[in-house]
Amino acid sequence: MSESESNLMQVRYPNSNRGLPFKTLSNIGSFFLILLSVIPTTAAASSNSASTEEKYSDAMASYAALIEFEPMHGNVKNTLQLVKYLEDGKVTKKYFVSFAANGCIESIKWKNVYNGGSSVSLKKIKDKLISFQGTAEDEYYQLDSDCKIIKNIKTNEEYIYENNLISEIRKYGDVVKSFKFNSENELIEIAQSTPYKYLLKFDYLKNKNITTEISTSVLMADRSASEKVTCFDFDKNGNPSHCDLIRKTSLEDKIVNIKHLYKTNYY
Repeated sequence: MSESESNLMQVRYPNSNRGLPFKTLSNIGSFFLILLSVIPTTAAASSNSASTEEKYSDAMASYAALIEFEPMHGNVKNTLQLVKYLEDGKVTKKYFVSFAANGCIESIKWKNVYNGGSSVSLKKIKDKLISFQGTAEDEYYQLDSDCKIIKNIKTNEEYIYENNLISEIRKYGDVVKSFKFNSENELIEIAQSTPYKYLLKFDYLKNKNITTEISTSVLMADRSASEKVTCFDFDKNGNPSHCDLIRKTSLEDKIVNIKHLYKTNYY
């Protein structure tokens, strides 16, 4: 574990800080039990005045929706994101994403123990995000001249944008997934049609333009799940250092407690 990861695991709970929620989304796996367990949260809320809460950049919002990491406010240099289940204390996911000063994505590293401990490390080389395995190169994503991700080379899926935000994923001309954002570039809906259908929605409760609660709900066939998140220790850009998540699903009569930990550096 790196020094940054070690520091993230030592979370403090200041009594004076008001916790604000983070919205969450998840990668829908073959089993609904892990429906809300694969992907990190996706929208920071500011605890300062409304004038300090800026919307996510188009690039950040789109990258986060597509690659499924946590979007962050500000001119981000890199962000380390961990997910820890409080029941057993294990870190189940790790994300590290870096950006150029102009906001273009530079590298991605992630590890997910829910997928057999799989991990991927990608680096931007010219107009592609490429994985390096020893001396072998494996192309994952195609970028355009504005650094938008326009194609998943591995799956042959095309990414369609509307007003500079990701709008649809198409395969052989058919829409397989669509995204909707609000005026603050906060993700409010994901709808997938294949290989299995699901609808994921995010609701934002605001008070004087400040987000006070964000909840996630998902529906797949006759099954459902929901999450609510509370966040702490916001920095000057309105990004938290850690968030507490409570999850409930229709499959099991119990509540799951999860912690999201963040370390973000800026230009």
